[in-house]
Amino acid sequence: MFSKTLIFLALFCSCCANAKKNQTTSSNQAIAFRFEGKFNYASALCLLDNKDVLAAASSLGSLYWFNLTSVSQIATAKVHTDAVWALIELPSAELASGGEDSTIVIWNQFKPRLVLNDANNRVTSLAYQMISKHEFVLVSGANDSSIKIWNTTDGRLLQTLRDDSMQIVNALLVLPDGRIASGSVDGVIRIWDTSSGSIVLRLTNFGASIYGLSLLDFSGPFVFDQTVLVVGDLNGSGNIWNLTDATPKLVAGFQDPDYQSIYSMSALSNGLFATGNYGKVHIWSGVNGALNATLVNTFDTSVIFSLAFIPERNYLASGGFNEITVWDLNKRKRN
Repeated sequence: MFSKTLIFLALFCSCCANAKKNQTTSSNQAIAFRFEGKFNYASALCLLDNKDVLAAASSLGSLYWFNLTSVSQIATAKVHTDAVWALIELPSAELASGGEDSTIVIWNQFKPRLVLNDANNRVTSLAYQMISKHEFVLVSGANDSSIKIWNTTDGRLLQTLRDDSMQIVNALLVLPDGRIASGSVDGVIRIWDTSSGSIVLRLTNFGASIYGLSLLDFSGPFVFDQTVLVVGDLNGSGNIWNLTDATPKLVAGFQDPDYQSIYSMSALSNGLFATGNYGKVHIWSGVNGALNATLVNTFDTSVIFSLAFIPERNYLASGGFNEITVWDLNKRKRN
């Protein structure tokens, strides 16, 4: 099935990425450790369910798996022939990757189980939607201005969502009620009802391409369930929306202090979220949009295309050029 696809696996080989403990400086004091390798840009990151393994994708098409306890690379594989832009762990404990080569790969234990082809469309984003207690479907966004829903057992395309005015879909997530939120190049957030295939809500006050979408975590003993959506764009600005009620409420806005584009975003704990630009990670409050802290990586000032939160350790991983930096958020210097 994969005879024509280059597949390479290496376990603890000499060409693997190297791990380095932090060389402490005032700017890098929050860095716990770094993974260095020849993977060009770390274009996507995903923490796996065992909480101890971080998966990373390369702009050259390879995937890497890192153990966070031993601080070592445990595997690498290549099926994609071009940049991988999206990684997500599925409820089946498998990993899904999508990229520039129009394919979505479902991975099982470092090996490809299924390859889906999106007909010459660049796959930009991935999510999953639960359709019953034990069943789910895969949701993908692409540069053909569509959202597709896939069966991950046999690879069938189940549904395609389109809007005539929608442009490239850069970001996707599934809301707690099962609706899909998408962010695209036209600066519009669309909320989709998949049962009818229609758009039920548009949030339109964005001026640039949307690259970041996150659902905030406000969990706690005295906190009622809330659906709070954060949006970031290439102008370096963003908004925080409360979607709990039928009428969305704009909670606050925020602006990158360097007025740089927001290329990546991740929800953290306690209502915080992170955004990435050039060599910096900004931590924000989801309550009022206030800047909480700034993490500066003097080792790597390239674009941070990916972020992944590691809640059990309160760590945050950021992907740059030939480097993945893992930050200890407990050591961040708050504003």
